[in-house]
Amino acid sequence: MAVPDQIPALSQPDRTAVEALKAVEVHSAVDAVLEQILGLIANGVLKPGDQLPSETELARRLRVGRSTIREVKQILGARGLLEFKSTRGCFVAVREPATAESDALALALHHGTEKNLDEARRILEVGVIRLAAARINPEKIADLTGALDQLERAVASPTVFWPGTIDFHVRLVAAAENPILEKLYALVATATVTEQLQDYRTLSDPRDVLSIHRTLLAAVASGNPALAEEEMIRHLDESHHKLQTARD
Repeated sequence: MAVPDQIPALSQPDRTAVEALKAVEVHSAVDAVLEQILGLIANGVLKPGDQLPSETELARRLRVGRSTIREVKQILGARGLLEFKSTRGCFVAVREPATAESDALALALHHGTEKNLDEARRILEVGVIRLAAARINPEKIADLTGALDQLERAVASPTVFWPGTIDFHVRLVAAAENPILEKLYALVATATVTEQLQDYRTLSDPRDVLSIHRTLLAAVASGNPALAEEEMIRHLDESHHKLQTARD
């Protein structure tokens, strides 16, 4: 049997098909359960006032641990989608019609990519810190300073320190005196906690983080919006770089 002198080259894949491929996203059990329950609420299968099954029943049906169910309930509770009644259980929150848009935004944040979240934080937090610097007063400075003093006392307690960093940003938003921005940032803050905070805990030294936030406060307290913007951009750039380096 004759053997050809050359083996024909394999055909090159169509470039359009290759470019259409998207990176595979591996979701945690929490993400998977969260997506299911959010979908049931969004589609009206779970209606306001409906009681959720017990943690044991949910864990059995979804084949996950009870700790996963508890974490999902905490996230949905923080978003205002669940209500907890100590003697009766957990219920889908009864919300005003005007909150439908907020629920849609919460779903968008959950389904968005990390790049989407980074862009949202940059647009929102940079604008907010400019407003905060323009509207700062001694009372607000005292409140923000107190929050950072609490962080300093909690550097050895990760479960207190890291949520405290988010609380500081929430207070910065409140200093801008814009209730719409406060509601928008509450959603972004929840997404940051669920999607990024654990990585920040692993990658960052609490004392360095505390120093960065004191620099942010000093810029706001100066009353100079341009300086405050510069420091926030630097902070977000450094945070983004750490996450990217760890995941590349």
